[in-house]
Amino acid sequence: MYRKTLLASAVLSALATPSYAQEVQDEQEYIEEITVTAQMREQSVMDVPVTMDVISSEFLERTNIMELDELSRVLPNVQIQEQAVSLPSFNIRGVTDDTSSVSSTPRISVYQDGFDISKKTVSSVSLYDIARVEVLKGPQPTLFGVAAANGAISIHSQLPTDEKEMKVQLGYDTQSGKEAEFMFNSPINDNHSFRIAGLYREMDGIVENNACSDDSYYGNANMTDHLGNSVSCNSEDLQGVSVQAVRGTWKATYEQLEVIARASMEYNDQPGIAFKSGSIAPNGGDTSPYTAAEFSMGSELGIERTLQAYDLTINYDINNMLTLHADAYYKDVEVSEGFDADGSALRIQDAYFDNDATLNGGSVRLVYDSGDKLVGFIGASTSHDDSILPYYVMVDPFVRGTFDAVKAQLEATFDIPLDQNIATDASLEEIEALRAILVGSLFNADGTPISNDAFPDTIIQGPYIFEAELDINSYVAEVSYFVTDNINVTAGIRYIDETRYTKNTYTLDAGTFV
Repeated sequence: MYRKTLLASAVLSALATPSYAQEVQDEQEYIEEITVTAQMREQSVMDVPVTMDVISSEFLERTNIMELDELSRVLPNVQIQEQAVSLPSFNIRGVTDDTSSVSSTPRISVYQDGFDISKKTVSSVSLYDIARVEVLKGPQPTLFGVAAANGAISIHSQLPTDEKEMKVQLGYDTQSGKEAEFMFNSPINDNHSFRIAGLYREMDGIVENNACSDDSYYGNANMTDHLGNSVSCNSEDLQGVSVQAVRGTWKATYEQLEVIARASMEYNDQPGIAFKSGSIAPNGGDTSPYTAAEFSMGSELGIERTLQAYDLTINYDINNMLTLHADAYYKDVEVSEGFDADGSALRIQDAYFDNDATLNGGSVRLVYDSGDKLVGFIGASTSHDDSILPYYVMVDPFVRGTFDAVKAQLEATFDIPLDQNIATDASLEEIEALRAILVGSLFNADGTPISNDAFPDTIIQGPYIFEAELDINSYVAEVSYFVTDNINVTAGIRYIDETRYTKNTYTLDAGTFV
């Protein structure tokens, strides 16, 4: 559903330019010595005894990849879906990590610059000014924690260099999209340098939303938001892109000491998700996911996210064989989302939630490298996740009551469950026939949605408040021994102490009538 045709692009760069022969030589050396940190230490990709893919910055720029899901085009056995920044989906070797609970731990870890961003509302980040992306396939719990039961994705942003350079890139495409990316890098003195990079990108929705039109079921009628306020109808097209991001990095390098500090912010204001019903078609339309939808949630339809992140990394070379690594981070994320949970114009179930979370932690690691056959490390880390999610449901009580009653009657009469997550021996034709009866009960003979003036237009249920606190302390050790130049034996162990606290608060009354 995502299409992009670049019509105009301009790139401005200023940096020290070596000769063509030197460029070719440098490129060959880079290809031969790709340095990765898949095992929590710098090493050549050829020495990593793990199935992994590495995507370089040059490849990202050449293919204009700026979103995680676009990596699926070039990564075998990896599927990433980012229909919304609030709930990305990662799939490695056929196993997915789909989960929306504020207290759950995913089965695929996502890291950025060495820091865990696996939390769903945090893991969708824009790819700009990136050094490389490492994708590790298979269980990685020793290195990346219990969440990496099926793999890990590690994103590394560019670090400041000792050269003064600048880049500005502008783009425009046929889907009414605009984008701008910039980078400025400069040394301060012999020991200090800084780098700042940013991204602005806007793209209109690619799935038409026919709500609020003369041809829609409810026309331009006002809607009720999650607080009971009457809001104007809104028909912004779905599956658009909106991101504004900036990242600043400072680096200090001395003979034995390296310090890296980062601060970043990413803001998203996206239109709604095209989660379209496969049974209830828009007025005069069809149920195809590629054609127009009819979602009329007013201004609440869509996603707004603000993500702030700060981190500090210290590397100290104790001697030629021992290096001490220490880091700390703090992240704050605020997400608000309104979505049409039934995927139709009927208010069977519309939903809205706010998710505020803070994450902080740190780690320390001692790395040993004999320079010959034996390498390894020992370390400890701690992390804390504090999250709260108030959840609201808005329904038309007459439509929803009819839906529930007819559904229960059909299931009892024919002994066929109509929920997709319940196994049944019934044929697809039998299930579709019952669903057609159920959908038909929601419309009058003239094709208009059923209504009853004795019932309110909307009932607000909630808030249902989900709270979670997660504390994880872990201790890890790993050692690798090169028996020969071609045989490497690696062993590792991790101990995890996890404390999880959850609290769910529900409204006991039937809801607020509006």
